[in-house]
Amino acid sequence: QTALWISSRHPEWSGDIVGYLQSELDSATMSDEQQRSVGEVLVSLCGDGQVQQLIASVLQSETTGRERKLFLISTVERCHASISEPVVQQVGEQLQSEDPALQEAAIGLIRSRNLSALSGRLQEIADDTASGEALRLSALGALTAFQPELSDHHYQFLVARLDREYEMPVRQAAARILGQSELNEEQLLNLGAEQLAHLEPFLLTRLIEAYDRPLEDPEVGQVLIAAIRASPDNLDNFTESQLQDLFSHYPEEVQVASDALIGQLR
Repeated sequence: QTALWISSRHPEWSGDIVGYLQSELDSATMSDEQQRSVGEVLVSLCGDGQVQQLIASVLQSETTGRERKLFLISTVERCHASISEPVVQQVGEQLQSEDPALQEAAIGLIRSRNLSALSGRLQEIADDTASGEALRLSALGALTAFQPELSDHHYQFLVARLDREYEMPVRQAAARILGQSELNEEQLLNLGAEQLAHLEPFLLTRLIEAYDRPLEDPEVGQVLIAAIRASPDNLDNFTESQLQDLFSHYPEEVQVASDALIGQLR
């Protein structure tokens, strides 16, 4: 707040403030107190073009260490102003890093600040079979924020990760992404017929989110009813009002058919 107050009343001092930030960011180490102080100043002045250029140049520098880059990425995530093109470009460069922590941090920033200009980079990672499962899923999850429709390729990739051969964090991530995506009716039918009835209830509830929107094809609703009915445990994860709200988006014939299912909760 002090730096913001000074900068607003003495714009001629902005160069001195940027110089101070430069010296701190160039230092070999920063104490926790220094990081808090520098972070507050960066966030307060992040709308300033010189400050954003400084952030971009430090991220770009080959001498900047991993922890300093992670610090800057987290600081940019807290920035109240629009993120400049040079900073966006350098965030994109972190996606090419061999350090998974930097890649994950960059993906988190892209998702939280809606940096759609980097959607192409996210798709490259999602499609890169040499990348780890967690990283590919993170990239695809961020990509759906800009492109909620899933290609058949990405849909099949996610559905395959629901299989029990994968570790639970991978399966949960795949279910979450599928649930937040705008699946087409063919994908919804396939998911309902081939997957929903065989999944654990806590994964089913995540996937149900994909069906919670107006849909014209009654077959989608019928498949969903059959999947929920397939296991008595499934119903334990829903309330009567939740199912009523879910099926209220569907044609009348589906709503009528869902009454018997909902009746089991009464």
